[in-house]
Amino acid sequence: MKIYISIFSISTLLSFCCCTDFLEVKPDIKMVIPNSLADAELLLNDYSTMNTGYPVYGELSADEYYVALETFDGMLDFDQRNTYTWMDIIYDDVAQWQRPYKAVFNANQALEIINNNSADTKIDIKK
Repeated sequence: MKIYISIFSISTLLSFCCCTDFLEVKPDIKMVIPNSLADAELLLNDYSTMNTGYPVYGELSADEYYVALETFDGMLDFDQRNTYTWMDIIYDDVAQWQRPYKAVFNANQALEIINNNSADTKIDIKK
């Protein structure tokens, strides 16, 4: 029985060691890895990603302001109403919390591109 366990564990270990380039293959040819300063600028100029993805449910559930009945009935959707009134119904708007992290990810990626490009091209300023 010990021989079967050892053969199985060795074959499993060897099967995990054979695929070194598996993660570097692009799943789609249209996917581009940003690496130039123009790409970094395009990442930062995406207005909807960088400026409009704020989670509002925390502010809706706070007691810092009052929503009139007309606003409550007409403008708020189902999840916002439940958040405002502290209902125990779980909402499924995952994008509320994903959008700020996407903005941070884009900013970090732009900083990494800028850092890599500044390391590649050293500018020598002489006066």
